[in-house]
Amino acid sequence: MTEIFNLLTDRAGSYSLPFLIKLSNSAGTTILRRAGNTEDVVYGGNTYAATALEYKPAAEVQGFDGGATLSIYCGKDDTVIDLIENAADKKVLLEVVAAINDDGTISPVRVFLHTTGSVEWDKTKATFTYEKDERLSMTFPAIVITSLNARGLP
Repeated sequence: MTEIFNLLTDRAGSYSLPFLIKLSNSAGTTILRRAGNTEDVVYGGNTYAATALEYKPAAEVQGFDGGATLSIYCGKDDTVIDLIENAADKKVLLEVVAAINDDGTISPVRVFLHTTGSVEWDKTKATFTYEKDERLSMTFPAIVITSLNARGLP
């Protein structure tokens, strides 16, 4: 599974799927839809603007771990930079919606939603680095109750 995953995401091979992505601020008031394609794509009633982008999800033994890298080549389009600079809480959410197959058909992707990370801008492209969200691997309850901290337990 991991070997195939690596090939599909261009980790060990030379093939990378063109994805349809949605970038938004956490309030959902600014939404940018982009397609890693040479032509605009209409999917689910929304238009995804053609742009040069590269999305690489991070691999783990069972598939995805929540981390990813997204590079968007902006050129003269400042809308991505405006989204980054005007996000009130400094969060830019990434949702991977679908992938474009070789024959031009579009396959929906299970929800890949990234919320935490950093971004770098070098005047030609914005590179987002989304990190694994560790909150789901926390032990609950956070305080382990034992006879040392709770009287009356054996």
